Amino acid sequence: MIDTPYRWVARAAGEGGPLLVCEAGAFADWTGAVHDEDWRLDPACDLARAEAVLFADDDEAEAGLLPFGPDGRHTGLIWEMEGGGVAGIATAGGESLLIMRSWVDRDDDGPRDHVTGAAARDQERPLPGDLDLPSGRVAVVWAAAPAAEVAAPPADAVMDPPVRLSLPGILGVGAMLALRPGRYRVSHGSHDGAAGRFAPAGRPGDGDGDWSCRWVRLDRHAEG
Repeated sequence: MIDTPYRWVARAAGEGGPLLVCEAGAFADWTGAVHDEDWRLDPACDLARAEAVLFADDDEAEAGLLPFGPDGRHTGLIWEMEGGGVAGIATAGGESLLIMRSWVDRDDDGPRDHVTGAAARDQERPLPGDLDLPSGRVAVVWAAAPAAEVAAPPADAVMDPPVRLSLPGILGVGAMLALRPGRYRVSHGSHDGAAGRFAPAGRPGDGDGDWSCRWVRLDRHAEG
């Protein structure tokens, strides 16, 4: 359990599809979405391979690990944030990374209060396998974004505070940030409010509706 409070430090926006979490240096080998002349997704591109992990055998998964790059030398975490929108990114003590997407107004604190509390951890499911982040430099980015088109900082850039990532014409598709190097345990969870996922903003029981959210958490548990 991480005792240091979480700080919300960045955001990642996408127009649908999952987010990618990986070593910042490895992101340079991410192909993202590649389409043919009929706008069909190339099954060999990394976005198609990511979707195959999440939707294998018609059984939807919320998260999974995917080898990518030359000879599969890198590993990325794929997390489905379910539809277009914006996910908040928080860190705690440099040893925990939390990514959360909610279906309420950005000013509503209910989802943030929930996912940073003990109740959220009780709702989480562990993901088989860990994510190694040996440099501690991490990219969190919309998985459809090809690295070749993302305005990214140099590999040796200081990433505290986080560096915003953008595509031509699409701002804020992710961020690069710094954690402690090491091996990270992955868990994910979701919370659906009583009034449904797309209910108005407000905390349960306050008369203004309630909220829903989903999240993925990485906790450092070993040296890299």
